[in-house]
Amino acid sequence: MAASLGVAFFAPTAAPAEEAPPVAVSLSSQPATTPLGGDLPIGLRIDGDSQGLDVRVVVHRGITSRLVFEQTVMGEDLGGTIDSVQVPVAALPVTADGRLLLTLGLEPTDGSGSGDRIPVRQPGVYPLEISLVDSSGTPVNGFVSHLVAVTPTPPGTPAIGEPLRVAWIWPMVAPPAFEADGRADPTVVDQLAPDGRIGSIAGTLAGTSGVALTLAPGPETVQSWAALTRAQPELGPGIASLRSATGVDQTLAAPYVSLDIPSLEAGGLDTEVAPEYAAGTDALNTTLGTRVDPRTVIADPVDSASLDRIRQVGADRVVVRPSALVPAEGKFTTAAPFLLEAPGRTVTAVAVDEGLAALLEGDAPVALRAERFLSGLAVIANEQPNRLRGVVVLPGSGWSPEAELLTTIVDGMRGNPLVAPVSVDALLDTVPVERVDDGEDPTVRELAGSALIAPPVTERRYRAAEQQVEALRRLVGPADERVAQGERALLVSLTSAWQNDAGRRRAEAELATIDASVDGIVAGVHVPERRTLTLTARTAEIPVSFQNDTGQDVRVRVTLDSDKLYFPSGATQVLTLPPRNTTARFAVEARASGTFPLVLTVSSTDERVTFQESRITVRSTVVSNVGLFLTIGAGLFLAAWWLNHARRRRRKKILA
Repeated sequence: MAASLGVAFFAPTAAPAEEAPPVAVSLSSQPATTPLGGDLPIGLRIDGDSQGLDVRVVVHRGITSRLVFEQTVMGEDLGGTIDSVQVPVAALPVTADGRLLLTLGLEPTDGSGSGDRIPVRQPGVYPLEISLVDSSGTPVNGFVSHLVAVTPTPPGTPAIGEPLRVAWIWPMVAPPAFEADGRADPTVVDQLAPDGRIGSIAGTLAGTSGVALTLAPGPETVQSWAALTRAQPELGPGIASLRSATGVDQTLAAPYVSLDIPSLEAGGLDTEVAPEYAAGTDALNTTLGTRVDPRTVIADPVDSASLDRIRQVGADRVVVRPSALVPAEGKFTTAAPFLLEAPGRTVTAVAVDEGLAALLEGDAPVALRAERFLSGLAVIANEQPNRLRGVVVLPGSGWSPEAELLTTIVDGMRGNPLVAPVSVDALLDTVPVERVDDGEDPTVRELAGSALIAPPVTERRYRAAEQQVEALRRLVGPADERVAQGERALLVSLTSAWQNDAGRRRAEAELATIDASVDGIVAGVHVPERRTLTLTARTAEIPVSFQNDTGQDVRVRVTLDSDKLYFPSGATQVLTLPPRNTTARFAVEARASGTFPLVLTVSSTDERVTFQESRITVRSTVVSNVGLFLTIGAGLFLAAWWLNHARRRRRKKILA
C-alpha cells in the first residue's frame, strides 16, 4: 500500500521538466457519486492564458482493485479508454464563484439516451484523465480524477447491499502547551488559534452534523487550551466547538500526554501508564464536560507488554497502525476487526487504513484530495458490496488539514449511498470480527513489535522527582498550587513528543521545577543553628524558635537526639509552622549533669527532605537521683559512724 500519494500532472513535451507550465488546470469541485444516467458536473480552475486551448476528458475503464486505484492516483496504468470528450475552454460556462463548469452526462443503464452521453452503464470507479490540450491535441497540463458511478436509488437509500462503515478519527493533539517556567509555548498557542492547525479542525466540527466522527483530543491539549482561553478569549471558539461536538461524537480516552508505552516499559516506567490514563480521563471529562468511555483507545506504538498495560486501565478495544502488526495477505482490503493476544486475554482491535489517510495529505488542490479520498472509499465498498465491512481512518498526530478539505469530505460522506460514517465504537459493535478462511475461528493477528527509544527522563530521575512531589504535598498540603504543578510536571515529562535532545532538556526542566519548589520552602524555614541551654531542674522544657518566611503554613517533622536526655512526650513531633516566628517547647528529663550536645533535625514529615540540622549545647546542673541517693547515704553513714565513735569514747572515760 502506498505510503504517500501525490498528484499526476501532464506537462507539454516540448518544455523542459524543470519549467512550470505556462497554464494549469485544477479541480475545484466534483460530487462524490454520480447516478447512472445522471450528470457529472466538474468544476475547473484554469490559471494562465488558456486562449485557444481545449479541455479534454478521457474516461478509462473501471478500476478492478485497490492496487489499480492507487496506481491511477499517481497517473499510472489508467487502463483502456471508454470515451473522451473535448470542449473549448472558451465554451465552458462560468459559475457565480468563478469556476468553469464541465458537465458530463452518463448513459442510463438500459443504453437509451443520446449519443453525447458517456457510455458508463455499470456501477464502479472510473479514472478521468482531464487535460488542457492545444490545437494539435498535445496535452499542456492535467490531472487524474475519478468518476464514482452508482445505481440510482431514492435519497438516503444504499446503492449496495452493505455500505462500507467508515470511522474517521480526528486527532487534535499538540505538544505540552506550557514551558517549565509557566509561560505558554507560542508555537502551541498558534496551533490553538481559530486559524491554527488544531483550532481550525475544531472550528470545522460545527458543520459536521449528520456525519458521525470520532474525536481524539489530547487531554493536556484541551486542558491547557481552556486555561489559555481565560487570558486570550480569541482562542475560545475552537474549544467551544469541541465541547459541543463531544456531546454528539465519540471521544476516545487517552493518556494525559502522548506516550510511547513500549519505551516506558523498557525504561522501568511502565507503572506510570495507569496514572497517565487516569489523569487524561479526568482532564477530558472535566474540561469538555463529557464522560469519556475508557474502553476504546489508540495504541500507537504497541507491543504485547504495552497492550497488557492498556488492558489494565480498562480498555479492551484498540486502534492500531499496520506497522505494529505482522503483515497479513489477502485479496481485498483489510476491513474488519480482529483479535490481538495480550497476556492472559485477547483484545479486539482494528487497524488504521493508512492508504486512505495518505490521500488526505500532499499539496494537491483540496477538491482533488477530497475526491480521491471519497473515491478510495468507493473502491473498498465495491470490493465486497454485500458484506458488512468497515475501515478506520486516522491521520498522523501532526495532521494539519484545510477547513475546506474537511467540509468537502464531510459533505461527500453525508448521504453517500456507498458508505456509512460511524464512530469507532459503532464499527466495532456492528462489523463482525474477521474469521480465518471465513470459518468459525476468529482471526488473531500478531504484533510485530516496535523500535525502542529511550524515554525523555530516566527512571532514577523520575523517581527522585516523584519523591519530591510527595514531600511537597506533605509540607504544604495537597491543595497547594505547587503540588498540582509538580504533578503536571511528572505527567508531561514522559511525553513521546520529547524523545529527542531538545525534548529531553525540556523534560528535565519540568522536573527541575519540582526541586525548585521544594528548595524554596526549605530556604524559607529557619531554626537557630547554635545555642546553649542550661537545665537547673531534672525535668524542664526546651524552647525552640522557628522562623517561617514562606508566607504560608509548613508542616515539618522535628526530631531531638541526645544520649543524656529523655523525652517524655517522644523525641519526634510533627508541627505546623505558621508564617513568621513560632516557638515550640519540648519536654525533657536530664539523665546526668554536665555539658553535652543535643541534635535538632527539621525535615518533611516523610523525612525525604531535610531542612536543617542544628546542634544545641546543654549544660545540666542537676544532680541525678543516683548521685543524690549516694550522697545522702554517705552522709548518714558518716553520721552513724561518728555517733558510734563518740559513744565508745564516752564509755572508755567512765570505765577509766
